[in-house]
Amino acid sequence: MKIAYTGTIFFNQKFGGISRYFTELVKSLKTNVKIFAPLHKNIYLKKLNSDIQKSFYINKIPQYKSLIKFNNFLTNNFIKKYNPNILHETYYSENIIQFKQHKKILTIYDLIHEKFQNDLFKNKINEKKKLLNFIDHFICISEQTKKDFIDHYDVSPKKISVVYLGGDHFNLKTHCKNLQTIINKPYILYIGSRNKYKNFKILHKALCKLKVKDISLVCFGGEKISKDEIETNKSRVEINQIFGDDKILLNLIQNAACFINTSTYEGFGIPNIEAMKNNCPVVCSDIPVFREICKDSVLYFENNNNDDLVNKIDSIIYDNELRNKYIFKGQMLSKIYSWDNCAKNTLSVYERVFKE
Repeated sequence: MKIAYTGTIFFNQKFGGISRYFTELVKSLKTNVKIFAPLHKNIYLKKLNSDIQKSFYINKIPQYKSLIKFNNFLTNNFIKKYNPNILHETYYSENIIQFKQHKKILTIYDLIHEKFQNDLFKNKINEKKKLLNFIDHFICISEQTKKDFIDHYDVSPKKISVVYLGGDHFNLKTHCKNLQTIINKPYILYIGSRNKYKNFKILHKALCKLKVKDISLVCFGGEKISKDEIETNKSRVEINQIFGDDKILLNLIQNAACFINTSTYEGFGIPNIEAMKNNCPVVCSDIPVFREICKDSVLYFENNNNDDLVNKIDSIIYDNELRNKYIFKGQMLSKIYSWDNCAKNTLSVYERVFKE
């Protein structure tokens, strides 16, 4: 069986959960696969074996319509020449519609655009709507995402499979020697964007009330913290922001007092799994998808309850028995979330769709 992946996400995303998903999936699949991303800016794809990608890396790609059309033109020619049995679109591009003779798969990651609609999201929602009737099968990354998808678009459950993601992509053993000079005391770790539904403000408020002393907050990645944000959310806790690669992120996870995820909505939550796999206890908001994925292996705080978040952070840091309990639970549960399992289950979907 020949599987082809479009380069849509790799053209638009330098790094992140979706491009991580596809590169790890492709590495784990035991079949004939190709990623067609003629022009891309993605760090993960850049490191991928050249035998399974047709791509050219550009550090910064301007979003010119003419360049997008040229990239699509190259992609189409490569795919037609390859003539795959299954064509998997990586991020809601209408360009895939023209491949009428191929079985087409689309992954639904979440319904963030639909649930948090604004002017910036309208185009993406419209693109998604146009695609739905041309897709043979959908993969959702959680049962909650499947439920949300059906609720919003009334798609038949028969056309949807749930395949969980992995979290075992870190295989780096070396610590960053210069990191300890940046963070010279115990810290709470936060990863990624702090915008809107991520509900980062509740963590800022909690920092002011913590009983635990001499601790800092480290934000890895996300939007650059501005002076206005710091002034608006003053607390006695020092805040550091660090940007870097997987090597730095792994070091931060392994040495954190705990990882905090305050999000009010997610499709899966890879950072939770990354933390659990690397001996870092997780404190996260009590939302349905986290209950589905993390079960009883993380410490939940009541959604939007600042006092409960404060208590949970203090508990996981002060109480060694509780801390070790959740570290152990996290290690055990995280074993099921491997990219090998993701690849195995995805291949099963491909084979079933191809036979239909």
